[in-house]
Amino acid sequence: MLVAEAMLEEKVKTVVDKLIDRALAGSIPATRLCLDRTTRQPRDRIELDIPTLRSPSDVVDASAALVAAVAVGEVSPRAGKNMMAVLGAHPALLQAAPSDAPDQGRPEAQGEAARGVAEAEAEAAADDRCRG
Repeated sequence: MLVAEAMLEEKVKTVVDKLIDRALAGSIPATRLCLDRTTRQPRDRIELDIPTLRSPSDVVDASAALVAAVAVGEVSPRAGKNMMAVLGAHPALLQAAPSDAPDQGRPEAQGEAARGVAEAEAEAAADDRCRG
C-alpha cells in the first residue's frame, strides 16, 4: 500500500494540473470537480447560540433557532437536517433522565437517541458518496 501511495503522491501535481487545464478548456465535469474540492464548507460544523437543553421547551427553542439559521443561509440545509436529527433524539433522553440529573437516562432511551444520531450520520455519509 505504501508503494501505491508513494506513486500516487508523485503524480498528484500532474493530475491536478491536467484537471485544471480541462476545467479552463470548458469541461463541465472538471470544473464541477475543481469547485467541489475547493469551495466546500467545513463538514457538519454549526455555530449557533442555543439554550442548554434541559427541558422539551429548550429543544423547541433550539429547533426554532436552527430553522431560522437555515432560512437565512447561516447553516446549510444538509447540516441543519443533521443537527435537527440530533435535537429530535434529545427529548427521549430528557424523559428518561432522573429529575436531579437531566443528562443521565435509561439505557434504552440513550439507545434511541444514539440510533437517531447514527441514522443522521449514515444519511450524511450516503449523501457524501452520492456527491462524489
